[in-house]
Amino acid sequence: MKIIEIEANIVPRKAYVVESDEQQYLEFTNGIEVLPAMYYESDPGVKFYYRKKHEPNTPGWKDGGHECVEENGAVRAFYLDSLIVHPRYFKRKAKAQAILNKPKGKRGRPKMDPALKKTPTVYVPTGGKRGRPKMDPALKKSTVYVKTGGKRGRPKKNS
Repeated sequence: MKIIEIEANIVPRKAYVVESDEQQYLEFTNGIEVLPAMYYESDPGVKFYYRKKHEPNTPGWKDGGHECVEENGAVRAFYLDSLIVHPRYFKRKAKAQAILNKPKGKRGRPKMDPALKKTPTVYVPTGGKRGRPKMDPALKKSTVYVKTGGKRGRPKKNS
């Protein structure tokens, strides 16, 4: 793929010359990221997305062209030979294919070698008790409750 300059009335414009083995750069689909020829050497600072192709001699498109939209919503028009699919699309596509073709393995911790495992033993209860032991009733101090007639709880605050 080469970039050439085509003479125009005011300012020369840039265009792509795509070889026969690079036809994937011309396979446009709606919403795919594209790279205009004028921005090939420099970063435009904005991404362009393909919208549709207009053939020559369609109303409003004398020479034909591609209609694109910027990421901020502005609609742009480019000549038929000044637009390709962005090269980073193919890098992402190759990366996605590599991820999809990656061999699938099991998740989690691998199983332990049976030779390293302990042999299971039968549980034999020891008869031990759980929790805090009960207090001896003889040691408990039992007092009888005597009513005082007073109010329970915290006293009220005088205001």
